[in-house]
Amino acid sequence: MRIGIDISSASPVRTGIGTYTYELVRRLVRHSDHEFVLLFNSFRQPPPEFPELKNSNVTLKHHRFPGPALVNSWQTLGKPDIESLVGPVDLFHSPATMLPPQHRGIRATTIHDLFFLRPDSGPQAALGGSLIRAMIEKRLCDQHLILVNSQSTAREVLALEGKGLPPDPSRVVVTPLGVDERFFTRPDESNLREFRARHHLPDDYILHVGTREPRKNLDDLLAAYRLLLASNRYLPPLVCVGSGNDSKQSHTEIIFPGYIPDSDMPALYRSASLLVFPSRHEGFGLPILEAMASGVPVICSSAMGALDHISRDSVSILPDNSPTTIAAAIETLLGDSVTLQNQVSSGHQSARSMTWDKCAARTLEAYTAATE
Repeated sequence: MRIGIDISSASPVRTGIGTYTYELVRRLVRHSDHEFVLLFNSFRQPPPEFPELKNSNVTLKHHRFPGPALVNSWQTLGKPDIESLVGPVDLFHSPATMLPPQHRGIRATTIHDLFFLRPDSGPQAALGGSLIRAMIEKRLCDQHLILVNSQSTAREVLALEGKGLPPDPSRVVVTPLGVDERFFTRPDESNLREFRARHHLPDDYILHVGTREPRKNLDDLLAAYRLLLASNRYLPPLVCVGSGNDSKQSHTEIIFPGYIPDSDMPALYRSASLLVFPSRHEGFGLPILEAMASGVPVICSSAMGALDHISRDSVSILPDNSPTTIAAAIETLLGDSVTLQNQVSSGHQSARSMTWDKCAARTLEAYTAATE
C-alpha cells in the first residue's frame, strides 16, 4: 500500500497525541513492503527527527501553512485536498482527528476521546475542540476506519449513532497505546542528578503530568496538596509538568517547571515517588502507563481509558475527584510501603504487556482490513 499519515502533531514540542503519532509512525514505517508518505505542516516548527525518516520507503512532505488557517480551509472550503498535499494514496490516516478532504483511497482517523462534546468540558476544551467537533459532525460518517485507543472511547464513538453520526461498528477498531522501552531502563544516579539540577527539581517529589485544561483537574490536586501541607510536617514537593512555567505559583512546595523535553521524561518519572493523575476524563491516560513502566506508584481517577487494558491492582483508583479524597489517597499510599511495593511490581508487569510495537501491528492490520 501507499499510506499517507499526517504527522504534524509529532512536532518537537508535543503532547500526548503527538507522542502517539511519533511512536506509532516510527514503527509503522519499518514495514518495508509498504510505502509511506508523511505530511508535516507547521509554520514555525521543524519536522520531528527520527532515524526511520531516512528509510527508502518513506517520503516526507513538509508544508508551512499556518495551522489554524489550513484546518479552517479544510472545514469551510474543502481544500486543499490530501491528494494535492501528498499525492495519491491507498489510505490516509489523520492521527489527530483533523479529517482533511480526501477524494480517493481509504479515509482513516484516530479519535482519542470525545470529552469536548460534553457540556462540562469547559471553555478551554470548547476552544480547542470546536474545530474537531465541526470536523466530526461533517466528516466522521465518511471515514472508512476509526481507530480508538481504549474500549471506553470505542463506546463513546459508537454512541454517536443516535446523534446523526452513524459510524458502522465494524469501522471502529481499538488499538491501545504503548510505552517505549526506555521508560523501563533506569538512568544512572549521575544522570538523574544532572536532570534534576538542569530543571531545578528536588531529589524527590510527587508528580503531575498534564496541561491546565479544566478536565485535568489540577485545581483540585493543588487544593488537596495544600490540605496535606497544613497537616503534615513533611511532604515531598508537588511538581506539575506541562502546566506552564509559572514563577508566581512556583515555590518550595509546589513547582511548575514548564515543558520537559521528551528525552528527559524517563528521568522525570524515575525521580518521582508518586504520580497523581486525577483527570475527570481521559481517552487513555498515557502518563499512567509511563509511570508504571518507570516503577512509580500511581493514583488516578476512575475515568481513565487505560483502565480497560491494565490490571486495576497496578494503580490506586480514586472513588471521586474531590480535594479531600485526593489528599487521603496520597497520605495513605505514601504511608503504606507494602502497598507501594505491590503496586510498583504489578504496574511494571502490566506496562510490559503494553507496547508501541503492538499498537503499530494492530494499526497496520486495521489498515489492511479496511483496504480489502
